[in-house]
Amino acid sequence: MSESEQKLPKSRPHPWLCPNCGAEEVYLTTIHYTASAKKDGVVHTFEIPEFIINRCRVCETLLFSNYSNQQISQALQAHLRTVVLQPEQIRNARQELGLSEGQLAAKLGVAEELISRWETEAITPPRAMDNLLRLYFGIPAVREALKGTEQDPHFGTVVITESTSNSGV
Repeated sequence: MSESEQKLPKSRPHPWLCPNCGAEEVYLTTIHYTASAKKDGVVHTFEIPEFIINRCRVCETLLFSNYSNQQISQALQAHLRTVVLQPEQIRNARQELGLSEGQLAAKLGVAEELISRWETEAITPPRAMDNLLRLYFGIPAVREALKGTEQDPHFGTVVITESTSNSGV
């Protein structure tokens, strides 16, 4: 028994009846699968090289289950880690700025536990938070402007344009 088969949840014995063609030819199989999922308003397409799924041997209908969805969710998380800051990048940037997890959390207005979870890969930051982290780490003026609980309550309520910044407003 392979390692992936050992992880499978218990189910009724195969073969099953195919809901599409009616043949009693649905068996568990491993395929290469391309999945798409929406996260933070963006559709991500990613590969799952060893996707374990029930498939009809006659009409090739794929029968998705909770286990199939779990595999897709795990693959999406792995994919997202390639398009957002990596946990070690977040930790290294925070440490380079001499900030504790709590200090960074206060500056960004999030819970300290959230910073910890991003740095330990427990969760992946949403795209908006990834963008904020990139701005915070990459632009000193952003670090100067974001002051956490000491933030000016009117900060950001007035749009500063090139003309207003030159006129002394």
